[in-house]
Amino acid sequence: MISFLFSLSFSFIYQEIENEAQAKTFIGGKNHVLTLYYKNGCTGFEDALRLLNKTAEMFENLSVITINCMNYDNMQFCVSNQIDRYPTIHLYAAKQRRPRKFTEYRDLDFILDFVEYHLKKPAINRPKRIMKLYQPKDINAMIENKTNFVAIYYKPFCRYCAQAMPHFKNLFNIFKKDNANIGLLSCETYEDYCEKMNVTYYPKVNFYSPEFPNGTEFMEQYTLQPMLKFVNENLNTHRNIFGLLDNTFGQNEQADNVIDEYFQGKHENVIERLQNVNASQVYLDFVSKLIENGPKFIADELKSLTELNNKAESLGFDKATEELKIDLDLMKEKLNVLKSVDAKRAKNMISSDL
Repeated sequence: MISFLFSLSFSFIYQEIENEAQAKTFIGGKNHVLTLYYKNGCTGFEDALRLLNKTAEMFENLSVITINCMNYDNMQFCVSNQIDRYPTIHLYAAKQRRPRKFTEYRDLDFILDFVEYHLKKPAINRPKRIMKLYQPKDINAMIENKTNFVAIYYKPFCRYCAQAMPHFKNLFNIFKKDNANIGLLSCETYEDYCEKMNVTYYPKVNFYSPEFPNGTEFMEQYTLQPMLKFVNENLNTHRNIFGLLDNTFGQNEQADNVIDEYFQGKHENVIERLQNVNASQVYLDFVSKLIENGPKFIADELKSLTELNNKAESLGFDKATEELKIDLDLMKEKLNVLKSVDAKRAKNMISSDL
């Protein structure tokens, strides 16, 4: 009988196995089978089941079964399959009785990779990957090519890695638009390589560059804010916790000096002087407006951009992109530059009043 489990907003469809004979009616049959071994009360069962259901939706003829290893009639089957952790995930390809054990961190990307690899077929309508997995060859190539990158070394069953993984996932999500060089390497899969790279505990986050070919280590708590700062500083990125650009992106000190001079009355060749200091198009557009309309437009535009930015932060990058239908990076750059322009305007107004 097909079982249903309702949990908050999720409903799971799966087959609960009552004994070894029933398991064997699924395993080795015409369908591929994802098997979830568990014990009553084991942490992570519902989350794992949710991920397996999502995975099954993306493959033809892929079933999900669950086996409670505390059920007396299942115990011998669990022992014969060497189940010693809970939950454990096995994949049986159609007409095959040899299981493939999933040994990575339980995340949809990793489970989809695992199933695609062993079934040799792509998932249907697979969502865009969030977390990037490195192999030793990737790290070696980046070191050889003198590429700046961040490597996160972990083991799937490491307790501290599991605690940090949601923060790592948020980090990947924040930097996905930048396609930043950040990746995970499993020291379960590549144990010898991790030893070679002097990784002796997990998780470990290293930044590599031509100046630091052996890596410089992240030494703070594995939470989002300090890791975000570490990545921004080392990879020269400019993201905040909402996935938006930070409050300094796009600002140009030399361009600000030209703006300062403009408000002091030095109007001649201002566009040319901005171009000479490599001011962005955003600066050039604002100064063109300034020349045409005077500074009266600044307050209204600042208000509009600030409201958009606040809305984007409340929604988060993905939802804001979908709902606001604007280029969020350009919006934030405009806001940052206009704040700089307005600061110079205000400074010179105060000076003139004095």
